[in-house]
Amino acid sequence: MTYKLLTLFCYCILIQPIYSQDCNYLMNKVDEFTKRVKKITKSQTILNKHDKEKTQNLTLSLIAIDSSKYLSISYYKRTSSGSFDMCFSDDSKLLVKLADSSIVSLPYVGSIECALSKVEVTQYSTYWNHSISGSFEMDSIAVAKLLSSEIRLVRVEGSKSYEDVKIIEKVKKPIGSFHIFGDKKIDPRKYFIDYMKCIQ
Repeated sequence: MTYKLLTLFCYCILIQPIYSQDCNYLMNKVDEFTKRVKKITKSQTILNKHDKEKTQNLTLSLIAIDSSKYLSISYYKRTSSGSFDMCFSDDSKLLVKLADSSIVSLPYVGSIECALSKVEVTQYSTYWNHSISGSFEMDSIAVAKLLSSEIRLVRVEGSKSYEDVKIIEKVKKPIGSFHIFGDKKIDPRKYFIDYMKCIQ
């Protein structure tokens, strides 16, 4: 049931944002029937990398359903190669390496999801656009660790492959369809330190 709620949250881009102090929400309400507290923060781009070989884009948002907390991610990759065998299943996880060298493992929550790939043919070359989204659970131990140190590296680990994303201080301004939400300047390395309070 929980993963159905998380899937529903992925479509909250249609909901008018609600603003509260430093936290930008797509949803922040108490359900009239179940009395469950539901929050989802506006997505933030923590990586937007472009070079001749590939483009990488990673956006994050935080979700709370009562006391349960989740991290929702959207990962995009544009390459000159068609190979991108990425699927999320029960054994998938998101690994976060922190500045203090500790590693936080977040298990995937939801049904099986595989990357969507689309071929783009230009005048000079052919590219493949790959994208995948999913939600990962953050228990109290994971939350405490993520609040204790800055992010350095994120590994998006599927059932057959993984992608490593190095987190740097500045994010290039997202362009076009890469930019889903938000244009507030943030330090990606401090994402959890600065925004975890929004779902506490």
